[in-house]
Amino acid sequence: MVEEEKGGFSSRLENIEEKLEMILPKPKIKVKPFKLKPMIRARAKKAHLKNRVLVFYLRSNRVVEPVIAKIKNNMVQVGEKLHDASMWYYYIYKIGRVNIPCLVIPEWKLTPIGTRDYELAKATKDTTDAEVNIIRAIEMKENLMLDKPSLGGKAWIWIIIGLAIVGYILFGGTP
Repeated sequence: MVEEEKGGFSSRLENIEEKLEMILPKPKIKVKPFKLKPMIRARAKKAHLKNRVLVFYLRSNRVVEPVIAKIKNNMVQVGEKLHDASMWYYYIYKIGRVNIPCLVIPEWKLTPIGTRDYELAKATKDTTDAEVNIIRAIEMKENLMLDKPSLGGKAWIWIIIGLAIVGYILFGGTP
């Protein structure tokens, strides 16, 4: 005999959903990683052995150019310009099992974008951490609810005058 389940509509619906999840497979979403050009990728895998580094060079015309640059005395030369390459600015770019050291260097700055920038942003509370954004969103919503437009002084005067006229017509009219 089949035992009847007791409960409301929502509990029965949850039970059906659980059974469907067990029966139907979940769709797998493939995420394609960012890939470098084949020549850059081939050179970058052994670049650290030759005292070179992968550089994502941010040009002023909004182009990101991946380049392999040579390191000399904690400086990186990209084209004719020298940039700082101290340990605070390195990131790790992963290609499969290979970890490639890389720098993100804007064309217009001496120092690359690095982990120090994150530390400074954290100190000034200028990060995109979820907690901070959620708290700000809640505060903004509360402020919007409190800032509902209220009736001004002139509106209240006109309302009182209107009520006085209506009261006079209803109750104080001629006998």
